[in-house]
Amino acid sequence: MISLYRQFLTRMHRLKCKADAIYGMPGSHLDWRFRYASITILSEVWQTWCRFCSQLIVSFCCGTQLRDGTIIPSRPGNNSRQRIAFEISEISRGRIPHRTNVARFTYQEPTWGDVNLLLRVLPSLGISQYGRLMTALGISVQSPSHLQIVRNACNHLNSETMQRVRNIQPYYIGSVNQHPFELMWCLESTSKSDAIYFWLDELQTIAELAT
Repeated sequence: MISLYRQFLTRMHRLKCKADAIYGMPGSHLDWRFRYASITILSEVWQTWCRFCSQLIVSFCCGTQLRDGTIIPSRPGNNSRQRIAFEISEISRGRIPHRTNVARFTYQEPTWGDVNLLLRVLPSLGISQYGRLMTALGISVQSPSHLQIVRNACNHLNSETMQRVRNIQPYYIGSVNQHPFELMWCLESTSKSDAIYFWLDELQTIAELAT
């Protein structure tokens, strides 16, 4: 887990540096170059978070040692990523996973970064000390969920996704007028930090607690 945590911290640092560079871009925030750069980093942050979550869950299933020395024993059975992905997808749909099936293609895998989904299925995965994961992932559902909403709206822009962004706007100081990406540069109401920086910090906190 030490290696996984350090890798995640390194990626978070690089993403913060990219956010700084975008924030310092000259010109109006309505400029298409600023919008393109903002949407790009949103996607990078989301993909980094999803990759971390998948590695985290698989590690807990396979057995691992946490940074504080706690030993997590392997659960019985097939602990391949494909099998775990299949189980999560089936459990999330209220089904009992077939004992030998696996997710053969990437599109069949769950949305690994969806914290609400993970919190629903973790108790049924047979992971030893899954409560630690539940505590870590549950400490800040807002940040990963809001990141997911804004990122999805940017990549699948329509009236419904835009409305989901407006639904979470009360958590931030600022307005979303033309495009969902604008929310990432609004101030989070409690920290008074730009949303993108607040999300990055919260994801890092979750990773610290989980590993």
